[in-house]
Amino acid sequence: MSDLVTILIILAIYLIISVGIGIYGRSKNNSAEDYFVASRKISPWILFCTLAATNFSAFFFLGFAGASYRTGWGFYGIMAMGTSLVGLSILLLGVPIHKLGKEKGYVTPPELIAGETNSKYLGWLYGTVLVVFTLPYLATQPMGAGILLETLSG
Repeated sequence: MSDLVTILIILAIYLIISVGIGIYGRSKNNSAEDYFVASRKISPWILFCTLAATNFSAFFFLGFAGASYRTGWGFYGIMAMGTSLVGLSILLLGVPIHKLGKEKGYVTPPELIAGETNSKYLGWLYGTVLVVFTLPYLATQPMGAGILLETLSG
C-alpha cells in the first residue's frame, strides 16, 4: 500500500470518528445554550483540556519553535508569562463573566457587550471585530497542519 493511500485512510477514519462524535453530541443538545456553553456545566478538567487544545495550535508547533530558535532561551520566559496570564485572566475576567452570563443568559461575547451597554450597535461592532480578527487565526491552522503533514509524510 502506498504512503498516500495510508494517509488517506487515516484521514478518512479521523473524519468518520469526528462526524460520529458530532452526531452523538447533537442528539444530546436541546438548546443553543446547551450547544454553545455546554449548559454551563463544564468541569475544570474539561476547561483545562479545552485551553490546552487551543494553545496547541499551529503557532505552538511551528511559531513557538521558530521563535525559540531565533531568540534563544529568553523566549521561554515570554511564553511562561503568557501562560501565567491565562490563569489570572480566568480568575479576574472569566469567573465574573461566567456568573453574569449564567444570571442573564448570555451565550456569546457580543450578547454580553450588547446587553451590558444597552447598545445593539456595540454588540454588532464587537461581533464584527471578533470575526475579522479570528478569521486570519483560523486560516493559519490548516496551513500549519498542511506544513506538518507535508513534513511528516515526505
